[in-house]
Amino acid sequence: MIKINDNLSISSKELNFRMTKSSGPGGQNINKNSTAVTLEFDILSSISLPEKIKQILLNTSHSYLTKAGKIIINANTYKSQHRNKTEAVSRFITYFNNVLVTKKKRINTKPTKSSIEKRLNEKRKNSIKKSLRKKPKYE
Repeated sequence: MIKINDNLSISSKELNFRMTKSSGPGGQNINKNSTAVTLEFDILSSISLPEKIKQILLNTSHSYLTKAGKIIINANTYKSQHRNKTEAVSRFITYFNNVLVTKKKRINTKPTKSSIEKRLNEKRKNSIKKSLRKKPKYE
């Protein structure tokens, strides 16, 4: 089980890991060992996720999310496969926590009298400045 937060955990059986040859650090091991890790998670076929959370995940756009409703995370930062796997899982958890945070709704406030006055004064100054740029009218 992978614990996302206090209320949500996902079965590790739902995560698919693929190992590929890395383009990152590793010297000669790049040619021999598959150290890069690709984590795949299918949101639509997940048993661990409630429908509400599935909809939230599918409606937020991110580079990890595909049109088919899968989360794909590539990790090839480290030389070892184990550390890359750990990195992919930690990115997965961070992604979930960032998406599931509810943002506070902004409360509109009225502008203060001084800010209104300041804005109007700036407009007047700008108007005068532009009128001085015009060619004078000769009558």
